[in-house]
Amino acid sequence: MITFKTGFRPQLFAISILVISMLVIFGWFLKIETLISIYPNWMSMKLLTAICFFFSGISLLFMNDRIRFKSKEIIISCCSQWILLLVSLVCIDHFTGFKFRFNDLFSLENATHKIYEYPAIHTLIAFFLVGFSGIVYVFNSTKRHIRLKKIGMIIFFIGIVGSLGYLLNQPILYSKYGFFSNSMAFHTCVLFC
Repeated sequence: MITFKTGFRPQLFAISILVISMLVIFGWFLKIETLISIYPNWMSMKLLTAICFFFSGISLLFMNDRIRFKSKEIIISCCSQWILLLVSLVCIDHFTGFKFRFNDLFSLENATHKIYEYPAIHTLIAFFLVGFSGIVYVFNSTKRHIRLKKIGMIIFFIGIVGSLGYLLNQPILYSKYGFFSNSMAFHTCVLFC
């Protein structure tokens, strides 16, 4: 998911993440099923996932080495911290039973999709890594690019395994594991690639 070579490709990828996440967010608010779930029988992208992708897209857009201005690190840090906060709240909500009631914040529900379903555990892990990579980028260590490439490869692996699950019709690669997790949406898998 994360490429740190200077050039146009990372910016194009970041913009595509932003556009797709905004389309899914609008799909939830306007109740457009095709934007929420690409194919009728496939899983929907959760609103919380789309919000995290939005912050990821902003963070990735500013991680380009050609972009230079004073507030760049602040924007990356804020987006990363929002992602980590949202992932942490969902994990606390899911594993402890303490309800933060995200569904009360956005009283949205479609006929076939509920707004507040837990994101897949693979999605939560990938977003934790995305948030962590923003923090690593901001701290500007000497081995920053090596660490970010390793994190990016793990995120890419999560996305490619889920995508292959959809393409090969193998739900075990993107699906839930008992009570522990929900399934990943196809466009979630693709965006992590």
